[in-house]
Amino acid sequence: MPRGKSLTEEEKIEILQRRAEGENLKQISLKMKRSRCVIRNFLNNPKNYGKRKRSGRRSALTLRDKRAVLRCASNSALVPRQILAECGLGVSVKTVKRVIQKARHLKRKKFAVKPPLKVVHKQRRLDFAVNHLQWKKKWRKVLFTDEKKMNLDGPDGWKYYFHDLRKQTTILSRRQFGGGSVMLWAGVGYNGKTEIKFIDSRLKSTGYLKLIQEQIRNHARRVAGENFIFQQDNAAGSYS
Repeated sequence: MPRGKSLTEEEKIEILQRRAEGENLKQISLKMKRSRCVIRNFLNNPKNYGKRKRSGRRSALTLRDKRAVLRCASNSALVPRQILAECGLGVSVKTVKRVIQKARHLKRKKFAVKPPLKVVHKQRRLDFAVNHLQWKKKWRKVLFTDEKKMNLDGPDGWKYYFHDLRKQTTILSRRQFGGGSVMLWAGVGYNGKTEIKFIDSRLKSTGYLKLIQEQIRNHARRVAGENFIFQQDNAAGSYS
């Protein structure tokens, strides 16, 4: 049965006054419209009334069980129902959800989607960084360009997981391009950006080179200045 509302400071003073005047619990209860139980509890210990912390319902999981749930959820794509089965606990899915939601270091997050990197790719990136470490103002002359696929039939599929804020972001590797989409091309430099151009998915290499030459002629010097450096992402297999 739920507990009643605690006595206010005004009610406490009134109870003490009525008790000093000789009224019994029943009389005080009727006049103040409060239960005899709450009045008795107050009169038994007026100084410490309401200071005791309520323990509440006992948790269905031990600290060890909760740690097991959090370890299983850490940087994992498992949903609470799967985590419950993995840990083999005799509780409900809602209980597991509450444990995860209360954890400050876990956050539901979408996988960062990037192309898979091989050892040779990582080494080339490191070499590029080392070779250009001393570049400063020279970066102002670089025109960076890239393509972006925009799906026409919705996202490829949102993949979420419980990200442990104490760990690095988990990467989901997948292929770069697919069907049912349009391609966009654009460039950016120190002084601004180019126009966004739509690319036909059937575009051949000659058509792609024509597109780049047109954009460079119209925007490169404005964006990156004279004697600019053209930089593209070198993505494999997009055009033939």
